[in-house]
Amino acid sequence: MRAVLLSLALSGLLTRNLRVLGTIIRSINDKTYTKRKEFNHTDEISLLGVQLNQMYDTIQLQLLQIKDEEQKKAMAEIQMMSEQINPHFLYNTLECIHFQILNGHSKTAEGMLESLGKYLRTTLSFGKTMISVEKEVEHVTSYMEIMNRHSSNGIQMETQIDPLLKDCQIMKILLQPLAENCIRHGFDGFISGLEPVPPRIDILISSADHNKIRIEVTDNGRGIDIEVANACITENSPESQKHFGLSNIQKRLKACYGDSFRITFQSIPYLKNSVIIELPRDI
Repeated sequence: MRAVLLSLALSGLLTRNLRVLGTIIRSINDKTYTKRKEFNHTDEISLLGVQLNQMYDTIQLQLLQIKDEEQKKAMAEIQMMSEQINPHFLYNTLECIHFQILNGHSKTAEGMLESLGKYLRTTLSFGKTMISVEKEVEHVTSYMEIMNRHSSNGIQMETQIDPLLKDCQIMKILLQPLAENCIRHGFDGFISGLEPVPPRIDILISSADHNKIRIEVTDNGRGIDIEVANACITENSPESQKHFGLSNIQKRLKACYGDSFRITFQSIPYLKNSVIIELPRDI
């Protein structure tokens, strides 16, 4: 009789422990295993439970290490791609400043140097991926000041920012490549006398649904080929290799925000051609 009772007791203990192991395994699969179950007995099932806990801890540690390595890799990619943005712009600006000095236009050269200093403070802020909306707008404003001194185009730029968004953090060097695209593809190659008067870039930064920031960069130039533009932001497409600006922006946004951003295009030539980007407000 005692043997039967002992057998039933051991059977009940094993059954309970097996149920506990089953519950733990289901919780791990469901990613809900947050409160560890401790095993204080020395039977084989309890030892298996201890080993299961140890294996879970090891996996979590490895996942954290992988995540950390992926973040470091992503930040390195963002920095590398940021540094690739139009390096000849600096050389051209310095040559232009040199030319202005040689021709005795000291005030023009002084103004260009001041704008270049503001521009480089953001461009060369190594280690920083995010920047406030206000600082990012200052950066593109400095860029446009330099470009307008490069030529006699006299491109007007207006910016409107929701006051509640000025201190929000966004990926740095986002607006400058978009403004550069407006100049290179929107205002270049016009037949004399048919240029937009005046050429204009408008930047609107506002709140969007679902806690997002909406950035719209608009020009009144020749227009956007929306099919080509969409191809430019498609990874590994031939167009993305030809049009570096949009492709670079898409890759950096992907590294910074994952799949939580969206780029769209609208175009009415010579009236309103827009690149619209929606980003998470809190990254």
